[in-house]
Parts: sequence; structure tokens; C-alpha cells
Amino acid sequence: MHRKFLCMYMNTGGGHRASAQVLQSLFREKYREDEVEVKLINCLGKRSYFGKFILEDFYHFSLNLAPGLFSGTYRVGIRPLQSLTNHLLALDSVSYLRRIFEEEQPTDVVCFHFGMVFCIRRALRQAGLKPNLTCMVLDPFTAHSVNFYFKDVDYFVYSEKVKQSGIREWGVPPERITVIPFLLNPKFKVKVTDEKTAALRRKLGIRSDRKVVLITGGGEGLPNTIKIVTELLLRKMNVTVIAVCGRSRTLKAGLEVLSLDNRSLDLKVMGFVDNMDELVQVCDCAVIKAGPSSVMEVAAFHKPMILCHFIYGQELGNVQFILENDAGVFKRKAKDIADSIEIMLKDEKRLSQLKKNVSNLPISFESEKVVDLLMAKKR
Repeated sequence: MHRKFLCMYMNTGGGHRASAQVLQSLFREKYREDEVEVKLINCLGKRSYFGKFILEDFYHFSLNLAPGLFSGTYRVGIRPLQSLTNHLLALDSVSYLRRIFEEEQPTDVVCFHFGMVFCIRRALRQAGLKPNLTCMVLDPFTAHSVNFYFKDVDYFVYSEKVKQSGIREWGVPPERITVIPFLLNPKFKVKVTDEKTAALRRKLGIRSDRKVVLITGGGEGLPNTIKIVTELLLRKMNVTVIAVCGRSRTLKAGLEVLSLDNRSLDLKVMGFVDNMDELVQVCDCAVIKAGPSSVMEVAAFHKPMILCHFIYGQELGNVQFILENDAGVFKRKAKDIADSIEIMLKDEKRLSQLKKNVSNLPISFESEKVVDLLMAKKR
């Protein structure tokens, strides 16, 4: 029987759409399109004004200008507030989703953002459809109640810890939660060799005698990047710094000015990139926000990391996981981050131990198994 999957994502950060794209590529590797069709669908239409404001614009504003604001919403994420938000989102999103479902007639729907599950369920009811509905919980180790709003939905999670949280804390039946491998882009699974690394260094214009520091915050860039780079400039470190700014034009412009005025530091400023795998391969350590995709991508290449920011309720578990396994450090202030970079890059023994610890992290990247689990669902 022909199966048709709709992967529903949102433009909040880079992880939601990226995970949907990985799943789509995995299906295409294993099945012909006449057997299994997979489409990526943005959950919000052009007229989903409230949805874009609360789930996209507010998210982007918070991360760039008021980092504590989004975390604060999680601290007060009580169920009545969540219910109110769901109903407000439904006002300008359900009709858009219903039209998509009526047109596409999916056999399976995979939701990559917890904020739209309510709207998707309502739209499916209005369209008179009953496809398999699977909700992906993208935070590997910390599960906030917003992820498990419904008790009669199938959830895919990345760890036993999150599964037990869903069962014990939020009352989801055990049979509704399945632990899966992390959905990792295949580009991050290639074997790293000295020859490949040297070739990438030449391609990126990086001198062979310099250590490389990667600074990235996902799709929105890292808010305190300029302060970190300034600290490294003051120390006159003989390193190459690759700063990925994502969609933040303000951050990119600020770093470009800093680069022109201070040529002592080999600073490479980049916007939104599609070769993050290459940048991680050539770096010796990475300064990142504790988002799941960033953490896992760096871990896949066995690179030690300096975590400097996390969203309460979503990403705290990622920080704890890295610290518990001595695969990196957590520092908030630019001065402390620069101290950690200096220690890692000057102490070869410590750097080697950190890389070994990262390589031994208990993480499964056998992403292709997720396809089998979804296909095993009966129609």
C-alpha cells in the first residue's frame, strides 16, 4: 500500500526543519517515491499571524535580545496557559492545515514541533481523516510538560530518561512512547581522517599550524559572540576563529567590523551556512548553544564543546549530559568561555581526554531505524 508522510515543521531555530529533512532523506534512500511519498510542510500559513508571532518572532527576539525571556515562559508553562495558547493558535492555523490535509490525504503525519499538535489534531478531525500521528520530542534529555500535552498520541523520544519522564510525570501510557536513535544528518556520520581534515583546512583557507575554534548558535547565531571574540583578541591567541552568525545580520555586521579593525586574530565570519559538517570537522573545540542538533552534531565528530546558553525546560538536560560525561564545560560569561578555550587548546593531554570522552558518549546515531519504526505502524 502506498504511504504518504507529511512532516510538519516550524521555523523556530534550525533543529525542527533540519530533523524533518533528515527523515525525508532517509525515506528517499530506502523507498521509491511510488512506494512512500514524504513531504515537508510548514505548520504556519501566510495568515497564521498569531502563530508566527508567538512561536517564531517571539522565539527569535528572545534568543537575540532577551535570552532569559523565552526561558521564563517555560518556568510558568502551566497547563491553563498552554491550553489558552493552543486555542489562540487554532484561530488562524486550523483552516490552513485542514486545507493541506484535504488536498494531500496523508496516511501518516509526523509533527516536529509540540506547539502545533493541538492544531493538527483539530484540523485532521475537521478534514475527516485518521492518519497515524507521531510527535517527535526533539529535546534528548529534558522533557517539559508542553511536549506531552496529549495522552493518546504516539511520541518518539531520544532517551529512556525522557520516556520515563513522560510516563511518570505527565501520565502518558508507556506503549505510547518509543525511544529512537537521534535523527542526524548523514554528513555528520562520515569518518574523519587527518587527510580529510587537512584538505578541508586548505579549502577553508585555514593555516595548518593554528588551532581552530568554532562559535555557532544554530539558526540564530550565538548572542554573545562579539564579547567572546573580543576576549580572544585581548589575549592575542594564535588561533583561527570561525564565527557562524546564522540569520543574524546584526551579529555578522558587527563581527565583520571587528575583523577589519583587528587583523591579529584569524577571524572568519559566516552567515547561514550549509557546510556545518565541514566546520565541525576542522575545529578543535566548539562554543555552542546547548540545542540538541548542535550538541549532537559536534558530538558525532568527537569534538569537545563549551556550552554557554540553554533554554530552561528544553535544553538543561543537554548541558547535564555533557558535564556528567566530561565531554565539555558550561560557562556563561565571555571571559570564562575564553579561559576554557585557552585551557583546552594549550593543554594537549586535556584536549585529547575530552575528545576521547566525547567519542564514548552513549548516543545512537542509527537514524535509519526511525524509518522502520514509522513504517511498522499499521494502516
